Amino acid sequence: MNKNYRIIEETITYSCRSSSSADIAFVGWTMLQRVSAFDAIFPSLGDANRTVIAVIGAFILGVAATLLAYKADQNPG
Repeated sequence: MNKNYRIIEETITYSCRSSSSADIAFVGWTMLQRVSAFDAIFPSLGDANRTVIAVIGAFILGVAATLLAYKADQNPG
């Protein structure tokens, strides 16, 4: 694995510990990597299925983040 990718992965892992949505985003990110811990957990899942699941997960997280942002904007204080 490239050294830069390793540093990025460690940084994301550290920052993802505080939020469950960030954990889901990290899982989606590792799904898209060709060699990752996700391969050890689901070795038989094909590349196409991994990509589709990650894209759908990213869309759902985007919608959830948008809804939370609107809700936060509506609350005074």
